[in-house]
Amino acid sequence: MVRATTTRLNLLLSLFLGTLLFGCASSKKVEKSPESPPTSSSSAESEKGAFDSFSSVISGAYTADSGLFRVYTKDGSIYYGVPEDLLGHDMLLVVRIVGVPEGYSGYTGAGSKVSEKMIRLERSGKRIYMRAAGSTAVADTALPVATSVRMNNTEPIIASFKIEGYGEEKESYLIDVTSFLLDDHPSTTPLSTRTRKEFSVRRLDASRSSIDTVRSFPFNVEARYTLTFDASEAPGWRNGALTFGMNQSIVLLPEEPMRKRYFDPRVGWFRIGQTDFGTDEQGVVDRYYLRRWRLEPSDPEAYARGELVEPVKPIVYYIDPATPMKWRPWFKKGIEDWNEAFEVAGFKNAVIARDVPTKEEDPDFSLDDVRNSVVRWVANSTRNAMGPSVVDPRSGEIIESEVLFYQNHMRSYRNYYLIEAGAFDPPKESLRIPDEKLGEMLRAVIAHEVGHALGLPHNMGASNAYPVDSLRSPSFTQRMGIAASIMDYARLNYVAQPGDGDVRIIRKIGPYDRYSINWGYRVLPEAATSEEELATLDGWIREKGDDPIYRFGYQQGFPPIDPRSQTEDVGDDPVESSRLGVANLKRVMPSFIGWTTREFNDYDDLEEIYTESIYHWRELMLHVVTLVGGVHVTPRRPSEPGRIYTPVSRSQQIRALDFLEEYAFNGIDWLAPIEILRRIDREGSVERLRRMQGSVLATLLNEDRMLRIIESEALGEEDSWSLLPYLDRVRTIIWKELSSTREISIHRRNLQRVYLSQIASLLEIDEQEERERSFGVLRSDIRGALRDQLQQLQREIRSTLRSVGDRTTRVHLQDALDRIEMTLDPQKE
Repeated sequence: MVRATTTRLNLLLSLFLGTLLFGCASSKKVEKSPESPPTSSSSAESEKGAFDSFSSVISGAYTADSGLFRVYTKDGSIYYGVPEDLLGHDMLLVVRIVGVPEGYSGYTGAGSKVSEKMIRLERSGKRIYMRAAGSTAVADTALPVATSVRMNNTEPIIASFKIEGYGEEKESYLIDVTSFLLDDHPSTTPLSTRTRKEFSVRRLDASRSSIDTVRSFPFNVEARYTLTFDASEAPGWRNGALTFGMNQSIVLLPEEPMRKRYFDPRVGWFRIGQTDFGTDEQGVVDRYYLRRWRLEPSDPEAYARGELVEPVKPIVYYIDPATPMKWRPWFKKGIEDWNEAFEVAGFKNAVIARDVPTKEEDPDFSLDDVRNSVVRWVANSTRNAMGPSVVDPRSGEIIESEVLFYQNHMRSYRNYYLIEAGAFDPPKESLRIPDEKLGEMLRAVIAHEVGHALGLPHNMGASNAYPVDSLRSPSFTQRMGIAASIMDYARLNYVAQPGDGDVRIIRKIGPYDRYSINWGYRVLPEAATSEEELATLDGWIREKGDDPIYRFGYQQGFPPIDPRSQTEDVGDDPVESSRLGVANLKRVMPSFIGWTTREFNDYDDLEEIYTESIYHWRELMLHVVTLVGGVHVTPRRPSEPGRIYTPVSRSQQIRALDFLEEYAFNGIDWLAPIEILRRIDREGSVERLRRMQGSVLATLLNEDRMLRIIESEALGEEDSWSLLPYLDRVRTIIWKELSSTREISIHRRNLQRVYLSQIASLLEIDEQEERERSFGVLRSDIRGALRDQLQQLQREIRSTLRSVGDRTTRVHLQDALDRIEMTLDPQKE
């Protein structure tokens, strides 16, 4: 890597301090053409003298802006004066959408990032190349292998610019970047392949695209521009176009990368990865490091004594001026809530929330300046929030972040509160909940997203850390919150029952958050290198042992494997938590009509809240399903005692099935209240419940779940369950009417058809589909076990059919027999 010269560093420092060598950091003025550079006798100067002078390229009046690059604007064209001593220096190219077409994508809001890559500018003859710089394959440059690393990881050239002129006084190369901003370039386009197909995008229309502003700051250049694409299927009434507001940043990375801190899977952090080819190991070594801000104590001696000190540079978030006034105080509280965690790490006032300064206070302030992090208010109908950040890929240092809050996410939390806490704290004003309660929930959302921007991923194990009965205790919940970390999806305390007293319902910063921030951010003065930190960091983890409060639970895919790390759950016992959640749901459902009735509204609100309540019921059931064939995953180092993977006990799995029999597969008529359904559903209430019940049953009969049961038995686990007894139990639950001659209800008939369909779909897997799986139905005991279940069921149905009196039940059972026969012998079809 070419390092910047001392002259360049002094220049940057002077710019940063406000001593303007080229004028104010973002000043704009009309200037005369620059003078031509004088002729030099040296060969280097002779070569530079071969370039045109600035004056021959930009004649007459132009607008200039000084900073990282000197930016020249003339007649719609943009030129960058790239200082010679910045060639070869590590930079970031960050591209964001700042203006989103209506109806484009619910999850794309103003501020959404579409590209982030490290780049280097280098000169080759009369051109400046922009390379996408590699950061993952590394080796000490003093080692011979470094040459091979470079040769086997050629950095792609993503853009090329003709050198239009050279300025000796500025020692910079003049390049025209207009087309780089306005072309449909793969490295900067807002459109993915999928969206191009979705909207039938044909081309970028240059006549409807333009550069709006380009500003240069001490450490970055920000270009704001507009791109318009011809799109025959664009959203809107025959618009035929997609127009984006775009912002492109070129950011100078620190000359000296921040000291890296090693990642540890036992503590939750976002990470960067590097493959080190320069070790003495017998092969390459993959290393992982934390993504975090550079926090350094302003008084190292006081910090070393254990005193709280302010950081040299705090983490500052500005509140988007578009944010409604009444929510701004809550956003600020959510941002600054993290200070209690940073105090554990030895820093005070580490995180600061500010309003955007007025033009009078700071005429040069811009939210586009990469030095400014922001919480943005996104005006669209998506229910979401995000906390992305810009990271130095060499060290993991977070440079800047933009937290996005989508306006309609307020509706999500209003509905969460009504459905999950309405029995405990019913609304007094129809469908509305008090602004104070909504504000407290928005505060938690912002704190959660800022947590992501600080480097923390979801910790889905934190909601499992607290006993269920503790979540019904006012003193416990007010002190500890409802989960050990705000980074869990423990939205609300849905187990609290009416009469439990002043129980906390809304999540907040928890003990795990304070622990993880200390682990990632505390400066260790006694450690001179990242390697020297390892013993201390490891010791902090071991001090906590297997205390569930300090256990990190990775976010899993669907269906999850570890029942202790689930989304949308609270409490350490999914069976008891779901039982209490169902009790509350039964209490609130009769209130839905009253809550959603206003003088002139329609039934959209009623349908929405009823539908979301049914999904909440399904979540409660699926939390219990995860116990069946579940495996507890506890990351450990080889030097630590104990297993990483521990199957859920057989008794817990049986208890889970007992619960599902009672709450998921029987007695669900209360989920279909006629007074609600006759207001919102002409037909389809039966189908709603079929889908909900069916998804629970299909997840229970998931192939991977059965494979884990087989694996547990094969390893000789003392408390394991066998596949055949498990499947026997499921069949008995779903077809229990076969033990009598009573009528089978519509919901049970639907459930039984789902059972047959799920087994048929597993048995119909062919060789090609199986090859795409590492281990599946055809290569395991599953196929034979499922056929055995159908054969047993076939015999039971035939026996029951002889004495069934109800015609509908008889027709259903005969149809079931036909389905079984076709599944067992497809040739008969």
